[in-house]
Amino acid sequence: MRIPCQGSLPEITEDLALLMRETDQYSFLPQERTFFSIEPIERTMRRLEDPVTELLRFFMDPDPQKHDLGTLFLRSFFACLKGCDGLKLDCEVKLWDRRTQNRNRLDIFFLHEKWTLAIENKTISFLNNPLSDYEEHVQGSCRASTRQAYFAILSPGGMKDHEHPKWEAVSYRQFCDALKIELGKNFVNQSISKWQVIAREFIIHLENRFCNSHMNANQKSFVEKNLRNIGDIESLSSCYAEDLMGELSERLKKEVGSEFKFEPKYDNRLSKNVRWFSSKTTVGPIEFELWFQTPAHAVGNSTRQFGVGAGAKLTQLQLQRLETSLRGSPKSPEQEGESYWWIGERRFRERIQAVDALCVLVKELFSICEKEPLTLPPAE
Repeated sequence: MRIPCQGSLPEITEDLALLMRETDQYSFLPQERTFFSIEPIERTMRRLEDPVTELLRFFMDPDPQKHDLGTLFLRSFFACLKGCDGLKLDCEVKLWDRRTQNRNRLDIFFLHEKWTLAIENKTISFLNNPLSDYEEHVQGSCRASTRQAYFAILSPGGMKDHEHPKWEAVSYRQFCDALKIELGKNFVNQSISKWQVIAREFIIHLENRFCNSHMNANQKSFVEKNLRNIGDIESLSSCYAEDLMGELSERLKKEVGSEFKFEPKYDNRLSKNVRWFSSKTTVGPIEFELWFQTPAHAVGNSTRQFGVGAGAKLTQLQLQRLETSLRGSPKSPEQEGESYWWIGERRFRERIQAVDALCVLVKELFSICEKEPLTLPPAE
């Protein structure tokens, strides 16, 4: 039995309806799309931290054989750190071994005759890294020299670790602002190159992904005047989410007789933005992850439709059966150690169509062991 939403629901008054109609004129401007907005690329960059880190390593390396931006990215990062005026930045800067003696891996480590720079990049998780081991590794490169060691944590919110005060917090907003200043100078002083264009695309992607939009005066005034009604809308939205997750659980239990508990999945651990509703469960030999997305979930949902999808831990035999039965082939795990096979996703205009499709998909996945044919209903 579905649990009702806690508390009394607000009445949908004319004031509330008017507020929702007025909201459009105060909303944030649409984000500029870039090369990194292409859905398969965007999905990979959103889910995994490593691609962002590797691109930062590439652009921060001033080696002229890689790109023609020189020290632009490195200058911009040092502009975010304290006490770095007059630092020598040139092509003698080298990306160095990131592995410590304990086999821990630094995200970015630069070595220069006068200084070292260690950067820990955090995009999708809390800070849970052996910073003390990193410090020892970096200090080891400075013992026989007069190198100055710099340590920084780059993150969406400017994350600090109070147990390791040497590590300075740098937010993506600070970094992107500094990058735009330096890139603007580059456009003025040099003819436009493909690397300048690609760098601009990357900077916009970082802003879209990791930098919170700033409210203007009109937006702030609108919110302040309508705080009570906005709270009512948030209550309606929360109750809708609870009701939808309950509906999904009830329908799947009715269809296949198994419990599926859906929970919200967030954009990252530091964000309150729900990406979709997800459920993980094990039935017999198969472990599933199901997801359900509504038009309000903008991340990875450019069509703004209802979406369903699934991943599963499969044996090779089950995988072979799936490959020969389901239209298209499942994608392999996206990184080492990831054990789910991504089965696929479908999108629909109506909620009921998406719920029905999810039920069909689950039943079809259950049938893998019985070698029953797997077919999905056509998307509308």
